[in-house]
Amino acid sequence: MLDSYCVDDVIEKEPFSMLETQLYPAGAWVVHRDHGIGQVKTIEKKSIGGKENTYCRIKTFNSTIWLPITKMGDEWLRSVATLEEIEKALKILKKQPEPMAASLNSRKSRIQSVDSNDSPAIVAELLRDLWGFKRQKKNLSQAEEKALRHFTECFLAEWSVSAEITVEDAKKQFNGLLYPVTVK
Repeated sequence: MLDSYCVDDVIEKEPFSMLETQLYPAGAWVVHRDHGIGQVKTIEKKSIGGKENTYCRIKTFNSTIWLPITKMGDEWLRSVATLEEIEKALKILKKQPEPMAASLNSRKSRIQSVDSNDSPAIVAELLRDLWGFKRQKKNLSQAEEKALRHFTECFLAEWSVSAEITVEDAKKQFNGLLYPVTVK
């Protein structure tokens, strides 16, 4: 899976503290608020912007991020969903979409209230409703399209890791869940 994308560079490494080891040990899959799913690689001392600090190196599908260990709390990271949490989200996706607000500002507000750190169930509700709205309206704003792409990609990646399936398999199943539904 993601390991095949990793380039393990050799940098001075520092062992995980007891707290970080308990929360996110090396090899743990996590969801970053802005970057989506990634795998914790190491804790390292690194100089970024001329300032040396201790960082957690997280490899995502598209990049490597360096998160200061002081920001490894719930605000920035959460553990990848369990299979049970993903199954709950999939049940939500099977339901009929709820109508989205007519006002663009109301829809934007709803999208902004759901970020990458939210539970898969909350993300699934938004995805179901946005995809339903798109099929009904056929024209989303640029911000809505961007959010739809972002949340879909993050959800599929998390599902893939949790269920130990490929992203492509998750995408096929996802499409099968969404396309039979119609807006109320």
